[in-house]
Parts: sequence; C-alpha cells; structure tokens
Amino acid sequence: NRKLSDYLDELKTLREITPICSNCKSILGSDGKWHSLEEYISGSLKTDLSHGICPKCMNKLYPEVENGS
Repeated sequence: NRKLSDYLDELKTLREITPICSNCKSILGSDGKWHSLEEYISGSLKTDLSHGICPKCMNKLYPEVENGS
C-alpha cells in the first residue's frame, strides 16, 4: 500500500506540471499546441484577464514615473 500511495502521489505531481517555454512563456496545452500565457489562463480558468503593470516593471520601463519626475 505504501508503494502504491507513493506512486499515486508522484503521478498527481506529474499531472500538475505544465510545460512553459523558458523564452517566450508560451504554455503547452493539453491539445498539444503552444498558447500564449494569457490565452492559456483565460481558457483554463474560464475568466477574462485585465492587464496592468507591477511596480518592478513600472520602475524598469518608466523610471521617470516611479521616481516622480
């Protein structure tokens, strides 16, 4: 029973791994096709996404805004 339990736990973990491109961040869907991150999340979670910008990226892309200039 212990080996079977360990095997099932490992199988569950492997099923939860989602391949993502280390360069463009596209995700390999269950359909075998690569999808943009936004497309994948919208389809998987059945939700709409809204774009924003995090403080780290704001500082990198628009340092004059972050610095109050």
